[in-house]
Amino acid sequence: MTNYMASGMGGQPQPQPTAPSQGQASTSMSMNVSPEKRSALKNYFDGYKDAIQRNTLTNQMSESMDHVTLERVEKYLDITNRARSKATPLVEPSSAEGQQLAVMLRMADDYASDARHFLRSGNLIDAFGAINYAHAWIDAAVKIGLLDGHDDDTLFTLP
Repeated sequence: MTNYMASGMGGQPQPQPTAPSQGQASTSMSMNVSPEKRSALKNYFDGYKDAIQRNTLTNQMSESMDHVTLERVEKYLDITNRARSKATPLVEPSSAEGQQLAVMLRMADDYASDARHFLRSGNLIDAFGAINYAHAWIDAAVKIGLLDGHDDDTLFTLP
């Protein structure tokens, strides 16, 4: 099995999903997602996307928002590492939801790895984007109830 970088930015080409033939189920995800979890996750990411498009996501710190700096990327790497360490599973690993969580956490870990790669390469823009994607996967898992954020409303968007 080929291991692709999560973001597709600067790594190997990403495999392109193909439409399933008539009567076949889609194979783009190898897990069953309950309609409730799918809807919650879709709503979460739609809201996140809308906020970005409206430019309403604000940083609660006083730092300038118009430049990506080494310090900013390192800060967000640290925040994401703390979130990844703090959040604990609320589902059994062998359950369908546990398998879904494993996919989400793998995506978070892959994006965090991509961010570190871009940072080492001096590509601060892609590093910043990748680490924010990593955090979003962790945050989404908390939001839809697969991870416990332990009431930390600094690291997570709580349900």
